[in-house]
Amino acid sequence: MPFDEIGRQRVLRRAKMQRLKSLAEDADRRGDEVARQRAAEQWRALATDREAERAPRVLWWAGRA
Repeated sequence: MPFDEIGRQRVLRRAKMQRLKSLAEDADRRGDEVARQRAAEQWRALATDREAERAPRVLWWAGRA
């Protein structure tokens, strides 16, 4: 059963968000703060308020506590 256009866009958005989260996590493991923040900013641009509230630490705005 093919996706309708709204479903297709939703799937593409979720895939892009997952990729950005993975990039941020990889950058965090490498200690690359610039790459982590860049990926986190792009993720937050796509995120809804509800998703942003539940964001993992690697996607936080500021550095780590």
